[in-house]
Amino acid sequence: MIDSVCLEDLKPIPLKLGEVLVFTLATVHGSEENCGHISRWSSDIRVMNALAPVDLSSRPHYYETLSRSVVTELAQSYYLLET
Repeated sequence: MIDSVCLEDLKPIPLKLGEVLVFTLATVHGSEENCGHISRWSSDIRVMNALAPVDLSSRPHYYETLSRSVVTELAQSYYLLET
């Protein structure tokens, strides 16, 4: 539930069919209860530095590499040589 004190600062962002809203995790967001007969869809996409020191051992397939830059490839090669 949203604190009523915060309600005056809320700004709705209406979207038309086919439009997309992108924001960071730092953005407080939410929606009202969907009382209509049409489902709403959302997607959660996260971007992570390929060389970030993150322990993914408990979820090894949680992140999927979609692409790597030339700089990342070179850094990965260097890192593998040093370890």
